[in-house]
Amino acid sequence: MKIISVVGRKNSGKTTLIERMIPLFRAQGLAVAVIKHDAHDFSIDQKGKDTWRFRQAGADEVVIASSSQVAHMRRLEAPIEVADILSRLESPDLVILEGYKRLGFPKLVVLRDAAELADMGLERESTVIGFVLRRTPNANPPDSRVPRFWADEVDRIAGFVLDKLGAAAVGRRS
Repeated sequence: MKIISVVGRKNSGKTTLIERMIPLFRAQGLAVAVIKHDAHDFSIDQKGKDTWRFRQAGADEVVIASSSQVAHMRRLEAPIEVADILSRLESPDLVILEGYKRLGFPKLVVLRDAAELADMGLERESTVIGFVLRRTPNANPPDSRVPRFWADEVDRIAGFVLDKLGAAAVGRRS
């Protein structure tokens, strides 16, 4: 299993980049999983629906399953470790983490502006493998030996990720 983090500030384009890379990875035969970090308390439940009612009644875990998908909700006493989440996945070839900038996985840093890099505390982070910036008139890529890409160069970015992780050879699904 190969793992990469896509990190950046809110509204920097992380989700869009991941969304656009997934079909390219799938076209290479890779099974892809995405784990999104949410700093806020999210809910996938809808008020009044059965699963919401079970959780409101105090269930520690609720699973909803159909013939084509499953969702598992569990109350946590402490933040869950990424290693625990990874151990529950069905052997994907590639896992994309959205967020988790402090973990030691290779990182693509998505920036609106090069100045954000220092604000994020990643300017000297050895796990940064590339920078992705929006193509704007004032775009100023970081001065770095790390490769830099424009956000619209998705094919190039995806190819770089596969090469960097050595993931191209592990694909087995279509």
